[in-house]
Amino acid sequence: MPDLSRHYVSGEEIHAGDRARLAGFPGRVVFVLGFDEFLPEFIEAKEWYYEEFGQGFMFEQDGGGLVFQQESDEDFEFVSRGEKHVA
Repeated sequence: MPDLSRHYVSGEEIHAGDRARLAGFPGRVVFVLGFDEFLPEFIEAKEWYYEEFGQGFMFEQDGGGLVFQQESDEDFEFVSRGEKHVA
């Protein structure tokens, strides 16, 4: 079983910029602590999330809702790789 703080349940690695679905809602991954990948507009949150959680990722739902998860689950689905514009 892959490390679910850095992998989708299907086995693909989670990367900042990925297009994904969470509980059927489309969006993008904006950072992944385990790979130290952050989209530029989220870099200011880096230190706080590392100190509080140490692992996990942030999903931004299309339309603006943010969801932080420490591990992926069957409701979090990979759709496609986004462009790599990470800080």
